[in-house]
Amino acid sequence: MAEQALYRRWRSQTFAEVVGQEHVTTTLRNAVASGRVAHAYLFYGPRGTGKTSTGRILAKALNCMQSSSGEPCNACPQCMAIKEGRSLDLVEIDAASNRGIDDIRDLREKVNYAPSEGRFRVYIIDEAHMLTTEAANALLKTLEEPPPHTKFILATTEVHRILPTILSRCQQFQFRPLSQAAVRDRLAFVCHEEGIAIEDVALERLARVANGSLRDAQNIVDQLRAHFGDVLTLTQLESMLGRTEDERAVFLAEQVLAGNIAAALETINAIAWEGGDLRQFARNLLAVFRTIMMCKAGARIALDISPETQAKAAALAKTVSMDRLLAIIKGFAQADLRGDEESILQLELAAVEGALTDPIAGASPAAVTERAERADRDTRPAIQRHAAAEPQKETSLPPEEPMDQAGIGCIQPEIQLPVQGRTAEQLTIDWSTIVQGLRHSNKNVQALLRSCEPVGIEDNTVILGFYHTYHKEKIEDPRNRRVVEDTLSKVLGKPYEVRCVLTSRDAKSKVKAARNDPVVRTALEMGGRIAEEPH
Repeated sequence: MAEQALYRRWRSQTFAEVVGQEHVTTTLRNAVASGRVAHAYLFYGPRGTGKTSTGRILAKALNCMQSSSGEPCNACPQCMAIKEGRSLDLVEIDAASNRGIDDIRDLREKVNYAPSEGRFRVYIIDEAHMLTTEAANALLKTLEEPPPHTKFILATTEVHRILPTILSRCQQFQFRPLSQAAVRDRLAFVCHEEGIAIEDVALERLARVANGSLRDAQNIVDQLRAHFGDVLTLTQLESMLGRTEDERAVFLAEQVLAGNIAAALETINAIAWEGGDLRQFARNLLAVFRTIMMCKAGARIALDISPETQAKAAALAKTVSMDRLLAIIKGFAQADLRGDEESILQLELAAVEGALTDPIAGASPAAVTERAERADRDTRPAIQRHAAAEPQKETSLPPEEPMDQAGIGCIQPEIQLPVQGRTAEQLTIDWSTIVQGLRHSNKNVQALLRSCEPVGIEDNTVILGFYHTYHKEKIEDPRNRRVVEDTLSKVLGKPYEVRCVLTSRDAKSKVKAARNDPVVRTALEMGGRIAEEPH
């Protein structure tokens, strides 16, 4: 007899053995014990969470000859026949390959036949969302009023694709992704029973890699065992999976929060050079930042992570303000990794922007923590005090985005560019609006221009001042330069070229502060200029 896979050999045989779905199994057990079993059930949830196994257990419980508590005995002829896959009263249908109307018509004819040996004939329709619309409609009447001896169990991973008319005829049970602790404990039990020695750290890693699917975790153990034998280590697991993105994601998050641009870019390029999946890495990275955000908000109870990871996330949360953390998360979430050539650039831009989002370069951990806590404590009250003390004045600045009743900015269908014929000072005032207008044409260039400002206009050349060589060199690329020059030419009303220079952040901040002064702003609007602008 061929060797069975671990997930088949250790498939749950009673409701009590189903891992992590007590809200489902308790209800079904009580329904069987009281004789109040519905004619149709819909089990939905992620793969590997026990949907089909629970359907088989329910079929055994309904036909068990010795059950009194709602659990199958797994000893009577009916239970043994279903367990061994030779029962004629349990019919499993793969809707992915039997999805047409002819298949359902054949099913409708067979449901009228009485059970062969048991009390009920149970039909399990797996991947029920794959049924065609015509086939699903043909099943409706039978599903609503089946013969008394027939029960239906539909299983799906995509409940949103099931017709509402099907949903309304079934009792619905949601199977949740298994927690890491539940997967780890079940794997430890299976490995012990199978005589497999596996390191605790490897079990922890397996539980994370499985993403809530016990079947996936057991398949990985099977694969490891076939390659390395009955003694398994974390090193073996990593060599087989070829993925250490979890640690790299944590490392990259640390470098972004510390403002270490070089280390962040080196990490991303190393993953790309090794052929890593950048999309998966981006998802892992967002999960790390989400964990830090949850720790920052004090919502650690919502996290399904190991204590060690939670402790590291909590430590990182102390080094960053919530506002900066949200900006970093949004930057990575908006990175478009669908293209092939531009994927790495999108991730690089998000990392650089995140590192430049008010990092405290060279500061000690204590100073970083103190500043982050002070920012969280003082930002909103300071804004409120400023709003109360400063009367509003009419200016020619671009209008603020409208807010809805909840205070959330409304999405505008299109950003209108400023009027033509601007001076350098007026162009600077409107710079954020110009950059925002590029979001429909070139998001890469838009992201790069957020880290610069126009510092002068000489003849037919606009001088852009950059704080970092990386951004300057990217805009100097002929393709990116052309996009900027075309946009500026439309704004200024005649052809303009672009010259990129490096400028001092300190000098630039002085000019920016001066422009925010109401008197200086009024002078600029009347045609004045600031004498000592950095070039």
